[in-house]
Amino acid sequence: MAIPNRHLVVVILLAVTLAGVSIGVRAVDPRANAASASNAPPAPAVHTPTPAIAPPIPAKPKHTPLRTPVLPGDTLSTIFKRHGLADRDLYLVLDSGPLGRRLATIHPGHEFEFERDEHGNLVHMKYRLGRLDTVEFDRVGNAFASKKEALEPDRLTKYQHGVIEQSLFQACQRIGLGDGFAQQLTHIFQWDIDFILDIRSGDEFHVLFEELYLDDERIGMGDILAAQVVNQGDLYTAVRYEDDTGAPDYYTPDGENMQKTF
Repeated sequence: MAIPNRHLVVVILLAVTLAGVSIGVRAVDPRANAASASNAPPAPAVHTPTPAIAPPIPAKPKHTPLRTPVLPGDTLSTIFKRHGLADRDLYLVLDSGPLGRRLATIHPGHEFEFERDEHGNLVHMKYRLGRLDTVEFDRVGNAFASKKEALEPDRLTKYQHGVIEQSLFQACQRIGLGDGFAQQLTHIFQWDIDFILDIRSGDEFHVLFEELYLDDERIGMGDILAAQVVNQGDLYTAVRYEDDTGAPDYYTPDGENMQKTF
């Protein structure tokens, strides 16, 4: 049976509509979208600025001190020449005042310490007169400022007794007091005893003296506080005393000065 024309038009329209729906479904296929995305140009990279880093502050140059002992026959001038220090710096140190002028006389066994800048100019100097006394010089422009540092040691009172067999010096050495101690005793009693001619075997002495310590280390002998010498049966006694001005001297127990006047 023939299909009416009106029905035929409807069928055709329906077929066309179904075909369009099929095309639309294929257009939104996710596989196609993924393929399309993979072919897309890459997104531009985002640049993050690097924070600025401050340049390091240069460290202050360190100058290694040069230490040198005073040798026999040395002057400050010969020491400066030996270590390449400038004559002008020598003049400025010596011209720094009373402590600078004191360096006109230096002694073997003492020690100098020098510190120079990067140009070789002297900027600091120490003169060590021993474990206790130090004189320092610091550069200030075209001059040097000076100062003295004196450490105060601990003082311990000690007692010793010695018997003289041949000489006072040997007797002091035998009990560990040394020649310097014997010289002090000789000086104290020199007005009463001739320690060369008057000494006899069996003479003896008793001494009360100070020993000096720095940081628990013994650094030497201090003053003789009191002493007795028995010479050929006679007893001689001396006691150290400081007067109102602080000047020390030795006196008998009766208050007479051991230094006799002519």
